Amino acid sequence: MSVEKYRFSLEEEDYLTHQLYTASQSKSGANRRKWRWFFMTGIMFVFSFFFYQKDNMWLTLYFAIIGVIVLALYPVYLKWLYKRHYRRYIRDRFSDQFGKTITLELYEDQLISKDEDNTQSKFAYRTVDQITNLPKHFLINVKSGEALIIPKERVNDIDQLEAKLKYISDFANADYSNQQNWKWK
Repeated sequence: MSVEKYRFSLEEEDYLTHQLYTASQSKSGANRRKWRWFFMTGIMFVFSFFFYQKDNMWLTLYFAIIGVIVLALYPVYLKWLYKRHYRRYIRDRFSDQFGKTITLELYEDQLISKDEDNTQSKFAYRTVDQITNLPKHFLINVKSGEALIIPKERVNDIDQLEAKLKYISDFANADYSNQQNWKWK
């Protein structure tokens, strides 16, 4: 039985990429962000229209300009806000895991992930739901909802690992999603 072993550590940015990617794939999250954007813009234009009806041109222009600014810049603000939210969540929940060496062992039909504290996760390949190939990470999602983050820059022999992950995807009849162009928007 051949075993492939990979050693790496996870940092805050790795967890952040996972959280942002997961959020970007959520249709309800995307709809919520769009709704907030249009709501904030709409409020500004409603105020502008209200003051236009009252013949107050200064406040009409003020709220119209603010509305245009919100329309243009609110997506940038939301991007920053979500990053800040997830960064705080990650620091609160996972900061004790930063920098710890993780050993990933890939067997014929299962994978085992161990950290320095001898915490172990064991998954049969048939439980893998999806494998995502991001620009700097591989994400392995398991049907139970757990995920394994593998940072490409801290793993030796990326090509061999990618081939094994494609094998796991085929073995589990799981989706292998190549998202090399993904970035947080």
